[in-house]
Amino acid sequence: MHIGEQLLDRDGWTTHTDGRRPDADGGGAFYRREGFELRCFEPIHVELDSPETAFSNPDELVSLVFVSKHAGETGRLLTAHFTGNFGPAEYGGQPGSFARAAPGAQKAVIAALQDHAPDGYDVGIECTHHGPTAPLIPSLFVELGSSETEWSDPDGAQAVADAVLELDGVSADYQPLDDEGPRHIVGFGGGHYTPRCTRLVANSEWAVGHIGSEWQLDAMGNPRRTAG
Repeated sequence: MHIGEQLLDRDGWTTHTDGRRPDADGGGAFYRREGFELRCFEPIHVELDSPETAFSNPDELVSLVFVSKHAGETGRLLTAHFTGNFGPAEYGGQPGSFARAAPGAQKAVIAALQDHAPDGYDVGIECTHHGPTAPLIPSLFVELGSSETEWSDPDGAQAVADAVLELDGVSADYQPLDDEGPRHIVGFGGGHYTPRCTRLVANSEWAVGHIGSEWQLDAMGNPRRTAG
């Protein structure tokens, strides 16, 4: 909510009303600005099945961005990550299921977070974890962490808000050259936080999609080939 307040503090928003659905499901008051639409939901975001259906023109959405708090013993940290479950679904979504990643948007937002990060804040990418897994629109989380101190920090919330607004016109996929396909890779192994993937996103002409950390792969269990 704090990041949402900082977003709306920027110029250019207009207020509208959607009477088609309850306020708790993204209806009621919502906000538009060139290139963006902002909606609020009452259920916790990791359990939202298909939030894109609440938006005015879901077929025209490029990326769906969840602005969120990040909790952990990680100090001042601004992060981005995709959602899905390599194994059981302990925190929303379906087991063994993944939302559509937005590697181009994540690459752009990591660069913007690095530009806007207040002194003392680190920027990083987390592995794929928790729900939702059902959105049909490419999506990502952009988060402010990692404790009550940072969640209430206006400078940190402003950094996330400004980074998200720099996604105007950014494709969900990353295709630096018109005559080539998207430059995407996936990551496996390592810890929950992914410094190697973060460096790759920040310092190369490649973008990273889903990342399965060691603990996620352990949760997935041993793959089994079935006869067919």
